[in-house]
Amino acid sequence: MNNELEDLKRILDSDEMVLESFKPNKKRFILITILFSGMLFWLIAAGLLVFGILGLVDVIKWTAEDGSRDIAGPLTLTIMGGIPVIFFLTSIISTIVRYKRTIYVVTNKRMIIRSGFIGVDYKSLELKNILSIDVRVDFLDKLVKPNTGSIMFGSAIHTYNNGNGNRQNGIYTFAHVDNPYEVYKKVKEHIPEK
Repeated sequence: MNNELEDLKRILDSDEMVLESFKPNKKRFILITILFSGMLFWLIAAGLLVFGILGLVDVIKWTAEDGSRDIAGPLTLTIMGGIPVIFFLTSIISTIVRYKRTIYVVTNKRMIIRSGFIGVDYKSLELKNILSIDVRVDFLDKLVKPNTGSIMFGSAIHTYNNGNGNRQNGIYTFAHVDNPYEVYKKVKEHIPEK
């Protein structure tokens, strides 16, 4: 976490201090995200690959109308199963890289989320603009470890265009943190009273 905090210094104001920092739970962030987001995808790809490979090695007989061996069917299944596997492996790599780059920070001025896959991205919200804080502990959090969850921060000031011409309130999330209720209390201490 020290590398992430050192890198963070380049965006901090001269009078800004880091008060709290949190790292997502590795098991929840990587393992469960990969397993559950890609499970159906992976099962379909595996089925296509198995039937395609069994057809290519002639365990399952594919024959053309004239009785000759048909290789086009098994080859097509193998390719159709292989493409999702490539996407799934890319997803695993991107999730691992994003985990390594993700850190949640509270300074004396703002809340910062550092993340990214291709480059390092920063998302920040000034503490004075935080209007609501919610804690969410979902089913997958309970599966991984009974004490992980996400803290969501809402602000009416920060809006974004969702691409359809509709403006929506930005939601900032400290996702998959350990001890979410304790994190909630710690962060809340630094938010000025309205």
